[in-house]
Amino acid sequence: MSNTSNREAKNFTKECVVQAFLQLLEEKEYQKITVSEIAKKSGVSRNAIYRNFKSKEMILKIYLLVSEKMIR
Repeated sequence: MSNTSNREAKNFTKECVVQAFLQLLEEKEYQKITVSEIAKKSGVSRNAIYRNFKSKEMILKIYLLVSEKMIR
């Protein structure tokens, strides 16, 4: 896979994970959301999540950063 394709795949994975995380936030409290639930809802393996995000907290931080940039 070329670097561009690899980067696009990683970005797509991150987008799927963040979207699944946001959907789960609508259903329950942050503290009750597990990485396993995020994986199941996003269709991404737990290993792939941990390759792209160090923790559930990092998913939230990335979402907040992206949201902040969109507001500006």
